[in-house]
Amino acid sequence: MKYNMSLKKHSVCEVLDFFNIQIYELASTNSTIDISNILKGIAFKVSEYINSEELILEIKNSSEYISNTFSELKTDESINEAKNRVLSCLNIITSYLSEDKIKFIDYKSDMDEYTSILIIKKILNNFYEHIKAMYFDTVHGKANITKAQLDNIRIGNEYDVQRILFSLIKPVFTDAKIEVVDNTGCSTVRYDIDIGSCNTTIEVKCSRKSMTERSLNEEMGSDSFHYNRNNIIFFVYDKESIVSDIQSYHKTYNKVFDNKSIDIIIIQPIIL
Repeated sequence: MKYNMSLKKHSVCEVLDFFNIQIYELASTNSTIDISNILKGIAFKVSEYINSEELILEIKNSSEYISNTFSELKTDESINEAKNRVLSCLNIITSYLSEDKIKFIDYKSDMDEYTSILIIKKILNNFYEHIKAMYFDTVHGKANITKAQLDNIRIGNEYDVQRILFSLIKPVFTDAKIEVVDNTGCSTVRYDIDIGSCNTTIEVKCSRKSMTERSLNEEMGSDSFHYNRNNIIFFVYDKESIVSDIQSYHKTYNKVFDNKSIDIIIIQPIIL
């Protein structure tokens, strides 16, 4: 048995406690009347802790039994069979939760640093998908926001890029902050987008006509030296296409030094 499921604003420990209580109460009850009452409400109780239509439906189906108006014994047998089916289902789910054999979302706990970085990079690498869907794709005829209004929006500098990026990152990493000033001991630095929960800063660059590839290199080199974070990600929106060899940049800047992991993501060209 394997489910696609997520937790409903409860920690894993709270969900495990809930399942263990349900298992104990059902297993220790011998009265078919009490068992029947437990079975009638078990699917709803589980739905308050778990997001999974498949799982809730299976528990609901497992808890059903046949009432035989001509034989109380047959009815009791059917109730006990339903009890065993539901117990089996609850025990397997508890085992999966305990052994982490399923993927679930714990809304109360922060993601680990590795997972957080993967998600951040996914957002950055697919930045243009947001631009395309938000500004270029056809607007629904009933929408109040018109295509003409969207066509007036253009990215002019790194502050525009920073604003769009932050709006994409903030819903996922609610502790993300913008324009964070930090004293590193020897200097004061400003992080464009800072995410404390995964010790990560995102430095946003937007090429301009007066910028050269050399000046971009110097800016990134200086920033990576002074930034006091474990993970530094440079997001370069190269609207002027000043980067001549993106792969070369990846080889140069995607590395680990001084206990810092540095990555660079370059998007070019995008017209907006």
